[in-house]
Amino acid sequence: MKYSKSKNAFYHETLNYADLPSDLVEITQNRHIEILSEIESGKVLAPDKKGYPIAIDAPVFIITDEQKREKMIISAAQARINLARKGLLKTVNAAIMSLEEDNEMRILWEFEVVLHRNNAILIEFCKNNLSINDEEIDALFNN
Repeated sequence: MKYSKSKNAFYHETLNYADLPSDLVEITQNRHIEILSEIESGKVLAPDKKGYPIAIDAPVFIITDEQKREKMIISAAQARINLARKGLLKTVNAAIMSLEEDNEMRILWEFEVVLHRNNAILIEFCKNNLSINDEEIDALFNN
């Protein structure tokens, strides 16, 4: 059995490959089985410093609150349902109706089909009219 650091892949000796990487190293069949067993238990394949295969713990990716918020999208209907469940819908409707007809938030509320969590107009309205913080706004976007 052979392994390539550059491709992070195993190559079986009995198969014919059109193009083999130049950094192949030889490993035993037993070592190959050991690594596959570790991969089955949740580890990932990676090369060591010498270019030989090892199984390591999968990397942990940390997603920031801002990255999560970029993906928060909700239908206008679901937003109204969530506000009603939190007892805020009447307050929002009253605040919206007090705005001028050409106010961006009023237009957004009346005509937008999908609301995006990171919409600056929406955030400003929520903070100024509902006195809620970022985490509470996030909660409105969770069904």
